Amino acid sequence: MNYGRLTVLGERGQRGGHRLLLVRCACGSEKEIDKQSVLTGRTKSCGCLNAQVRRSKPRKHGMCRTRTYNVWMHILRRCQNLKCFAYRWYGARGIKVCERWGKFENFLADMGECPPGRSIDRIDNDKGYEPGNCRWANRGEQARNTRRTIFITVDGERLCVKDWADRIGVKASAMYAARQRGVNLAKYITERASA
Repeated sequence: MNYGRLTVLGERGQRGGHRLLLVRCACGSEKEIDKQSVLTGRTKSCGCLNAQVRRSKPRKHGMCRTRTYNVWMHILRRCQNLKCFAYRWYGARGIKVCERWGKFENFLADMGECPPGRSIDRIDNDKGYEPGNCRWANRGEQARNTRRTIFITVDGERLCVKDWADRIGVKASAMYAARQRGVNLAKYITERASA
């Protein structure tokens, strides 16, 4: 007797209080399945039908398990989900995701795929996730672009303490110590650069 794609070969006893049938699926596999499930039509195949239906459904973008998609999901989560651990540093602080990036396809079109060794970075930390304010950055760029980063402008050039320290040949810790003592870092940099 046939039920969907299943042909009943016989009964197989009981397991966990359920009577089992041995069935052969149209795909060729044999399986023991709960009798009631087969007779009521809840089970129509060995599982191959579900797989076939999933494969036949049109995909929006086919990138659900990619690094870029995960980055996008984390952006939405930390800006919109009150239960997300990072919400306090993003959504609660007023950081939003632009309406356009509510759809992954738009985010992908604007940002492209995430390059290896990079992650999303907001250029201006007080603005949200939107085209023109985001880039794919490496760890060093990310570390230099936080709310705690101290920027100094000298002769119209704005760099963080670490970058100025590298340029003038001193340790960043020396510059932080000088700042703690009340030294004007712009003046300090100018004097060191001209020495």
